Amino acid sequence: MTYGNDMIKRIKDFNKNLEGTVTSIARNKTEELKDAQVFQTLSGLGNDGKYLMRYQDDPYFKGDLFAAAAYMEYKKRYSPNVQKPADVMDGYITGLFHSQWQVKVKKKTLEITNTSPIYGELEEKNDNTMTGFNEDTAKETFYYSIRPRLMKEVRKQTGAK
Repeated sequence: MTYGNDMIKRIKDFNKNLEGTVTSIARNKTEELKDAQVFQTLSGLGNDGKYLMRYQDDPYFKGDLFAAAAYMEYKKRYSPNVQKPADVMDGYITGLFHSQWQVKVKKKTLEITNTSPIYGELEEKNDNTMTGFNEDTAKETFYYSIRPRLMKEVRKQTGAK
């Protein structure tokens, strides 16, 4: 059991390396981080917390609302069942787009990219809001993916229970 001054010293020492600890934990959770990006995009949400482009506004359909509506109906049959407005983009075309997300954890940043050939076009259409976590996704991902391991490390390093 750890007491008084020893506990304070351990907490201070742990705090000095907190950034490194979180980075290490995140590096071991890249699949969960990638899954969070996929889920956010399939939910039709951008990194600003707003919905992605609606099909009717997509330049591909050039104002042809009938074609946009027909595509939306087609997408309803093939897109995963995620709650979002049916006319909002989700990047799900054949499923290949979402398998191309990559996550790299650097010292103070989380780098999320996509290697799909259509990524640049979709990102541009959505004002560069497709990539990266919005506030809700970031909080939820930290709470469920990073926090449990971080709390375990706090207990281990400080002697707390």
